[in-house]
Amino acid sequence: MAVVSSHQSQGRALALPAGKVPVEQSVTVGDALDAFLADLEIAAPADTLRTYRSLLMPLRIHAALQLADFTRSHCQAMILARMKAQSTSTARTAFAALASFCNYVCDDRRWLYESPMRGMKPPKLGSKPAPRYLSADEVSRLWQAAQTSRRRPQDNMLIVLLLFDGLLRASELCHMRWTDVRGDTAVIYGKRGSVRVVPLSARTVALLTQRRDEFGGKGLIFEMSRRSLLDRIKLLGERAGIADMHTHLTRHTVASHHVLVGTDTITLQQIGGWASSAMIVETYAAGVVAQVAVERARTAALTDRLLGENLRRPLARSPKAE
Repeated sequence: MAVVSSHQSQGRALALPAGKVPVEQSVTVGDALDAFLADLEIAAPADTLRTYRSLLMPLRIHAALQLADFTRSHCQAMILARMKAQSTSTARTAFAALASFCNYVCDDRRWLYESPMRGMKPPKLGSKPAPRYLSADEVSRLWQAAQTSRRRPQDNMLIVLLLFDGLLRASELCHMRWTDVRGDTAVIYGKRGSVRVVPLSARTVALLTQRRDEFGGKGLIFEMSRRSLLDRIKLLGERAGIADMHTHLTRHTVASHHVLVGTDTITLQQIGGWASSAMIVETYAAGVVAQVAVERARTAALTDRLLGENLRRPLARSPKAE
């Protein structure tokens, strides 16, 4: 026997399946979101909570809407907006976050008897261009820009080396503490509570020792916000003639060159902190294969071989126009 709630939809009572609880009438989307994030704060790491807050921010537009009136079309519009503004992978992450919220209001709180996202499929991942990475010449120019900085060049050199040594994300570098440095290695605390150990070059160790002697070696290695780090790297890039230089570009660069020299994906996964080796293959292999193909084709010089002497003859002058 169907249960009928007091909720009226277009003048008709909403019939619920037998055994299901009625829709909660007094809860708004904003109330539900606050409850979801409050429970998440208890159960999840801080990084996860920040991610969910960011991904579910568009729900605040509908904060005053009764939860019972929050429909599939609202969810579809949110995901479509993500796909237009950001990458498909980010849209898929937002889809998963929104699905978690919908499942929470249905299964955990029982404020809705059915998820508005029921039957919805996440955005499909299409082919995407391989990430850009720096050439050896660009890396050299970036290092020269760090070395010739007007103020504290040793700081910029150390930052560049740490980014390259450990394939560090901006947040990982900003959170590095002196206690994380263990001789010629460093312990890196990454995304989703992951921990990895990365090697440090001899020059990096020397600059760290110099900085420790100067500042005492307590607390954070760099008292610097993520925004400050991004601005500093962008400025170094401008001085080196590298457009749109950012910290993740150093990570892409080291990963791509590792693949080029044949580093196995398991090793690269460990030092770079990726969740799986498959992510490395999907992200970097295509670009590296394309680069290798170009270099091999250039080395083969088949055009020169096939045309031979014809290419060495001087070009005929074009007749002058009358």
